[in-house]
Amino acid sequence: MSGKRLTLLAGSIAALAICATAFGQVKPANKPAAKRAPAAKAAKAPAKSAAPAKAPIDVLAAAGPNAVVAVINGEKITKKQLTDLLWGNQANYILDRAVINNVLIIQQAKKVGVKITSKDIDAKVKDIEKNNLQGRTIGQALAEMGISRTAWLETSVKPQLMVDKIIEKQVAVTDADIAQFIQARHVLIRIKPGTGDEQKKNEEEAKAKIDKIDGEIKGGKDFAAAANEYTEDPTGKDKGGSLGWFKRGRMVKEFEDVAFALKPGEISAPVKTYFGYHLIRLDKLGKAANAAEKADIKKLIADEKKSELQRKFWGDLRTNAKIENKLIIKPKPVAGAPPPPPAPPRPAAGASFTPRPAMPPAPRPTETAKPAETPKPAETPKTEEAKPANTEAPK
Repeated sequence: MSGKRLTLLAGSIAALAICATAFGQVKPANKPAAKRAPAAKAAKAPAKSAAPAKAPIDVLAAAGPNAVVAVINGEKITKKQLTDLLWGNQANYILDRAVINNVLIIQQAKKVGVKITSKDIDAKVKDIEKNNLQGRTIGQALAEMGISRTAWLETSVKPQLMVDKIIEKQVAVTDADIAQFIQARHVLIRIKPGTGDEQKKNEEEAKAKIDKIDGEIKGGKDFAAAANEYTEDPTGKDKGGSLGWFKRGRMVKEFEDVAFALKPGEISAPVKTYFGYHLIRLDKLGKAANAAEKADIKKLIADEKKSELQRKFWGDLRTNAKIENKLIIKPKPVAGAPPPPPAPPRPAAGASFTPRPAMPPAPRPTETAKPAETPKPAETPKTEEAKPANTEAPK
């Protein structure tokens, strides 16, 4: 194994160590200011900011084997005791879960020409700080968790960025993909739940209300204005009932059958679904989208394709790799016994607040969407009248 890969293993083990409190502090240096005039007194320049204190685990990483990492009721625990325990109990787990996966990712990235720059890393760290740490810095969070920043970057951030870039190189969006999308809006009147005669009465009331709204629109009322006034889909309020861009398979069947049969500008008759009665207006076909709209649709498609490619990547990562783990003894096959099931793919290890290999956000369910079951746990949940996450879809 190369020196770089040994560094990954050492960094991974260090990332699990429990650390005592020890910080290094660099004192600020003072620098005299230039004199403004012969009679003026020299003024001190503003003191430089102190260098960030090192995390305890980084301080102890450079310490000898007898360095104390914890004190328990007066009993000292040394670094050697800790590393011996980690090696005896966690070495195979770390080797299998982190090191082997990360080496395979590095090899695959090199094969397809993917490189990670310091700019990529800085952007990722800032994104994590902004969205995951509630005002703390990465340094503060890592120090609190006893994790080495260097190990975290090497075993989590860099491999994840490599996977993201490998996937991006495989994503292609065609005009045919874009043509599958439509842009529509709706007015929803819910049917209140009930039983027997009460339910029948509730359906009649909802139908009467949607018929009244339909009549107002036919009489000249703007559809978006009607949606703002009447729709009972709260996320469509003040948005003209907009559903944004979507394709087949994201709506309940009764809704999408009507929506995809409309022509641009056409308004449907009242449509009954699981959620109530709808009036639907088709705004635009994907093939007629302008440049900005096509860019939005392309992002929706790319996110969906990335989700599929992510699953395939992790499923295929070890398929053709020749891996020899010298820490374990493989059991000898028993004659006539069925082969063991394949091990599930393991993403690169990292801090708990570090995102796993990126999955697109699940679409937010709309008021007219009926969640559908998906056969695969890792698959993005499918909602019938949901607008994908990067657009403003009703909940």
